[in-house]
Amino acid sequence: MSKRLKILAFWPYGDFVEFFTPAFLGRDDLDVEVVSGHGSHVQSKHPAGFARTRQLRKRLEAGEFDLVVTGNVYAVRWPEHKGFFTKLSVAARFSTIKREHLDVILVPSLLRGLPRPVPLAALDIRDAHFVRPWDWPLLKASTLYFKREMFAWKVRSLEPLMTWRRAKEIAPYEKKLRPLSYGLDPARIPASVRPMAERDIDLFISGAGNPVRDSIKERCRALTGKYRVVVSSDKVSEAEYFDLLQRSKLVVCTESAGCETWRQYEVAASGAVPLINYPYVLHHQPMESDEHAIFFSLAGQDFEKQLARALGHPSLLQDIATRARPWTIAHKARPRIADYVIEETLKEHQQQYPN
Repeated sequence: MSKRLKILAFWPYGDFVEFFTPAFLGRDDLDVEVVSGHGSHVQSKHPAGFARTRQLRKRLEAGEFDLVVTGNVYAVRWPEHKGFFTKLSVAARFSTIKREHLDVILVPSLLRGLPRPVPLAALDIRDAHFVRPWDWPLLKASTLYFKREMFAWKVRSLEPLMTWRRAKEIAPYEKKLRPLSYGLDPARIPASVRPMAERDIDLFISGAGNPVRDSIKERCRALTGKYRVVVSSDKVSEAEYFDLLQRSKLVVCTESAGCETWRQYEVAASGAVPLINYPYVLHHQPMESDEHAIFFSLAGQDFEKQLARALGHPSLLQDIATRARPWTIAHKARPRIADYVIEETLKEHQQQYPN
């Protein structure tokens, strides 16, 4: 049996349950020690603390860990125009009981000057298209920096850093950037799916609070006399949602805060075909038009044209659905996203330190 990879993982207060847990924890091949990870509304069971931080540094110096993984720094919302004492109380809260929100800031200093460098994978899974100024130390310290919603011309995602740094200082770090996907929790992948011929809904769209989605909803409603359309304005139960996925041929998955949404992978895993507006950023292992989904442009009447084309060719829909489900399971289940991060980082580290 091969040795389990020993990982030290720093994770901020968000996405620990949703992303990090299914991606990295509970796996036979990984031995993961967590610092500060917890659900958004649950107190951390793994805070850093002064004594633990000192011990972690010694263990890193001893070469105990094969890899360090960290989330990026969350922006702390300081209360503007609320007075000195209010700001002081917030500072005290984040320095004591809420300190775990900021523990990822410790990572660069913990890894600095080690006798044997330890590879560091920094994961920025936020929807923002940019690397924020507060993540500059992580970008510099990382072996690779994995970013969701990153522009195809990668340096554009580094532009906010240029407010504080010169462009030529930032340019060398562009090569560290790698595209990332949020992926799908394996627990949300159904064991079996309904064949396309047995689905009684042509088009399904749900969700709210997004101007792009709301616009497409109105266009879907205008098609109710032509196709069998379900437009959900209210939040449906999870059981009803998954039932609608199993009954639908096409499910609209518009961009939200970012181009990639978890919905498009749930749709594909449920045997339906995602109907997605063209993304404008890089993603790891992206869905391809007519291979894993149907893509449409937001310009003109392309949405209606692509919908008519898809529903006019049932064999095309079945072929896409047949390919997309196993592809999603193979490449988009969150443990596979973690595998990609680990493999790319260790490979890059080996190239930098061949001995």
